[in-house]
Amino acid sequence: MTKFSNKYIQQRAVTGVFDSINVIGITKMVRITRNMLMLIALIGLIIWLFSFMYFLAPGFDLVTSYLERGEQLRDNGKIIISATLMVLLYTVSELPIFLVAFGVGQQLQRKRGRWLGIAVTLLIIIGSYAFLIIFHKYTLHLLVPFIVTSVYFILVGLLKMDEAKLHNQAAILFQLMMGFQWFEINPSLHSLGFGKSEIVYRIASVIRSMEGEHILSFISLVICIPYLFCSIVTIALLRNHLLRLNELAASKKRDRELQQLRVEAIESRASQEMQTLVHDLKTPLTTIQGLISLVNMRLRPTSNPKLVDYTGKINHSVENLNEMISEILYEDVKRAINLRELMNYTKAQLDLNQKIEYIVEEEEKVIYVNHIRVVRAINNLVQNALEATQSTEKPGVKVKIFYVSSKSIYAKEGVAISVIDNGTGIPRDHLHRVWKERFSTKGTSGLGLGFVKNVAHSHQGWVKVNSVLDKGSAFTMFLPKGGEENDQEENSNY
Repeated sequence: MTKFSNKYIQQRAVTGVFDSINVIGITKMVRITRNMLMLIALIGLIIWLFSFMYFLAPGFDLVTSYLERGEQLRDNGKIIISATLMVLLYTVSELPIFLVAFGVGQQLQRKRGRWLGIAVTLLIIIGSYAFLIIFHKYTLHLLVPFIVTSVYFILVGLLKMDEAKLHNQAAILFQLMMGFQWFEINPSLHSLGFGKSEIVYRIASVIRSMEGEHILSFISLVICIPYLFCSIVTIALLRNHLLRLNELAASKKRDRELQQLRVEAIESRASQEMQTLVHDLKTPLTTIQGLISLVNMRLRPTSNPKLVDYTGKINHSVENLNEMISEILYEDVKRAINLRELMNYTKAQLDLNQKIEYIVEEEEKVIYVNHIRVVRAINNLVQNALEATQSTEKPGVKVKIFYVSSKSIYAKEGVAISVIDNGTGIPRDHLHRVWKERFSTKGTSGLGLGFVKNVAHSHQGWVKVNSVLDKGSAFTMFLPKGGEENDQEENSNY
């Protein structure tokens, strides 16, 4: 049989306390990841704004080339191409501003409230364009960004699309910007404040000199309307998709709740039947106890000492059985028991032929527990350990019960019960799921470890597990000595 040192057990117990905070750690990690993504997005936007004109220079050169050739050849087609390239260039170059602004605003909206999210979104958009105007002498008028932002907020607000994914937002914003950027190109709208940039003004001048102003206005309108219509249709389709997903999630939640109610009803019925059966055992026990009392009254201590001794043992056994029934019926019933008796009860419930090492330290120490439920919990842990070691060449299972002081790593006075094996171990992604009722990887009921957790909590204690694949597992249950409050955070222990 494989031997486990006391130092190993203590190290496993200490490391288990740290491993048990994984649930809280994962939650914090998700928050940190989101904050890091927002920070990276803002840094990326700043870098993009500084290098804005450098990346746009080749695009502007291409637009200018088509414009000059169109002017020389008096070709309206090339002028239209230059206008289309200009719209596409504006849209692609300014889209990151809106994506970062709405992405950061959405995250803040979830954490701090709707109005703060909107305010930060507007601040990023206005600040970005102000930087472009001041630093790069960018001449684009702010009417288009204002319209795009307003329409996006209105559509998203009316259709309740606040939870849209980033790629969905990108699709919607691209369509809106492609539509409204044609307002900049449309000569008939220049009197309203559009078309202020130098290159757009030049396009308008050239097309006007060629008497093609009405053609560009018509093309701008023809292209703008479909884009805006497509953006509305996209939002409506995405909204319906989100509604379907929400309905599906709600349906799954209802199914889980119904399943849980069915399980609870079955368990409640089984518990009631068991309690009724156990309660009915009290009637014959009371009869036996009464008859033993009558026998003792008629017996003289000197007449038949052996019979007196036998009746005393029978009466003592009946009293013990009554106490056991009370502990089964009433979970809160706790009585004093020393560690030696607790270990003996545990051994009595297990097969003596099984290779299990039992260790009890400070066996005369007394604790107050519902020993029937505690022994059942230990038995569940041992059965799991025996199953885990079936394929091990030299299986080793150890049950250790030891008393701990308030100055120990457990920070409380009580009893620690460890069940250690050198079996197959538990996958890391299952460590926090093993305590859930009905969870099982072996085709069993999945109630064993859930019962262990309930027993630990009913005693204001805790239970934790350390496991390494192909090396073994160590389950440790701690129960306070008496009825003290459990100071440990529940989430940090399993």
